[in-house]
Amino acid sequence: MKNLHRLALLVAFASTLVSTGYGYDYGGSTSPTPGPGAFTVPLQIPPTLAPSSIDATTDYYDLTMQVGVKQILPGAPTTIWGYNGIFPGPTIIETRSPRRRASAQ
Repeated sequence: MKNLHRLALLVAFASTLVSTGYGYDYGGSTSPTPGPGAFTVPLQIPPTLAPSSIDATTDYYDLTMQVGVKQILPGAPTTIWGYNGIFPGPTIIETRSPRRRASAQ
């Protein structure tokens, strides 16, 4: 379970750096693209991913790296690589199952 949480955090962090540009200035003072200002864009929660199969001890999830388009900044569609084509990837809800296994392609 800890590895799945670490993987999800790593994917979200890496996707953020790649898609928004490391060190992006949201004030827009030095960037050619003006930013929206701090905390003006609402947090979007990705859709929930249902397990592809379940057995007595484990929930199994299938994830695929795909190209997608996400509007991270207003009026600026950004091409991203995300699990199942979404940014930062689908939400996996923890259940009472003791184990979860994600298969990424």
